Amino acid sequence: MHRMLHIEPSLCTGCLQCEMACSFEHEGEFNPARSRIRVFEFEHGRTSVPYTCTQCVEAWCMKA
Repeated sequence: MHRMLHIEPSLCTGCLQCEMACSFEHEGEFNPARSRIRVFEFEHGRTSVPYTCTQCVEAWCMKA
């Protein structure tokens, strides 16, 4: 069974609670640095968008 997370960017307030919940679920601690979700801000903080790992073949995040 595959799990799926549906993200609606227009509803994101940038509160980072998704990062906290993810880190607690997978790592057992509230530590956003260990989350598998990252919230990125655009337009000088006016728009926030959560991003989850999509297991890209050529992952830009691994090259950073």
